[in-house]
Amino acid sequence: ILLTQAEIQKILNRKGLRYRDLAKRLGVTEARISQMFGETATNLTIKTVARIFHHLGDTAYLSTAEEVERRLGAARGVRAEDDEQRW
Repeated sequence: ILLTQAEIQKILNRKGLRYRDLAKRLGVTEARISQMFGETATNLTIKTVARIFHHLGDTAYLSTAEEVERRLGAARGVRAEDDEQRW
């Protein structure tokens, strides 16, 4: 959840938007948006994340930690076989 919150915050910052702007776009209260970004974020479902990204004009992608590691390794030029041997 933390990475998702951080990514949404980056988009908000890049677009110069505040929680109140996102709340208005989603049709919820600013307090609800604050709850979504708090340390005790509750009920942040995949559907909610998808709605947030949609209303910010972006797309959310769901991935496993293994897939993220594989892609990071590929970006660094590490072959999957080499990477597996190091772990």
